[in-house]
Amino acid sequence: MDQLSYKEHPAKTQKHLKWINLLTSNLKRGLLSTYHGCFPKYRKAYLAEFAYRFNRRYWSGQAFDRLLVACIQSKHAPLKEITK
Repeated sequence: MDQLSYKEHPAKTQKHLKWINLLTSNLKRGLLSTYHGCFPKYRKAYLAEFAYRFNRRYWSGQAFDRLLVACIQSKHAPLKEITK
């Protein structure tokens, strides 16, 4: 694959950077408004949750049904196991 210079193709670069900036700003805003901070220990979990929500942002009509199915299919987890 060719490595394109941002100077050679500024329109393509701007198009890609627009989406990268949008994603990072949404992630930062989500962390600040939901968690009021981001502990290094939980960064992978925060990022996974953001990716899950972002990828399903247009499925709002299916959200309850999917949550219900996930709850029915999941195993029982005691509180001690969840809060390890």
